[in-house]
Amino acid sequence: MRMNSKSRAKGFTLLEAIVALVILSTSGIAMYSWLSVSLDGLRRVDDIVAFKQVSDDLDAFFNSVTLTSETEQVFMLNGYKVDWRAELMEPIQRGRNSSGAVNAYEIGLYQVDVLVSNSGNRRIGAYQTRVVGYKENEMFIQAQP
Repeated sequence: MRMNSKSRAKGFTLLEAIVALVILSTSGIAMYSWLSVSLDGLRRVDDIVAFKQVSDDLDAFFNSVTLTSETEQVFMLNGYKVDWRAELMEPIQRGRNSSGAVNAYEIGLYQVDVLVSNSGNRRIGAYQTRVVGYKENEMFIQAQP
């Protein structure tokens, strides 16, 4: 009988092997889940940083564009697709100088909707801003002596 007890103690039983596999697979799933959440958080941080940089560049862009002639555009900026559309909020008015006299500019207030996405069309961010658009009134300039 002693021989039988020694031969039984030499290996794992099927139950022990199943328990070991369950523990191993559970820890593997937990590690995968942790890694997935970490990578997702890192992607979101990268998106926030990229959106901040693109929005800062767009502020300078909207200071240079003439909104009275261009009201929408899609273009690439720093590797990101920018889709913007401007809508006139109030009627265009004649500009006035500090003394109240009419000057040569026509001024309008525009609401600009901006959508920023990456090259794979995954949305990075969106925002709205208001921009004053102006242009010179050529008829006013020609009429001046």
